[in-house]
Amino acid sequence: MRIFPILIMTLASGLNAKNLPENFYMEETYKEFVREEAGDVYYIEKKVNNNLTAVLEEYTKNNKILGKYEAVFINPVDGNFSYNNFYQINKNYSYKNGKIYSVNYEIGKMETCFVKCGDETYYTEGKVVKINKYPACLSLFDIEKRVLKFSVKYVKDNCS
Repeated sequence: MRIFPILIMTLASGLNAKNLPENFYMEETYKEFVREEAGDVYYIEKKVNNNLTAVLEEYTKNNKILGKYEAVFINPVDGNFSYNNFYQINKNYSYKNGKIYSVNYEIGKMETCFVKCGDETYYTEGKVVKINKYPACLSLFDIEKRVLKFSVKYVKDNCS
């Protein structure tokens, strides 16, 4: 999949990436694709390394896409690479009637919270109709400690 170089370039250029440490983002060394049935929908997952979900697509039984989620994972500095110790930046797509409806970004960690960041864009018939601006993802993140900046008011107010 060519998604990850594009997602990482987007994150690096548009989401306040300064000079990041060389090992900042997790390098994918293992990939597995899984299809899971769940009632009236099914999911296709791309799992990487520690069984982390890097891409998740949701479809109706008649193959109409409902949503897509892409994640890049940030290596922890403490050397603990367990499943729940990775912060991630997600790009979420939602669809209506098989057409793109919105795209947004969020940064966070399963064990703490996620906050919206970057641009949230809404579409009608493929045309941009609204853009909500949020703080740049990495501006909400302590790059040295590799944790969310919980002292930032936006993070405090929106951590959910």
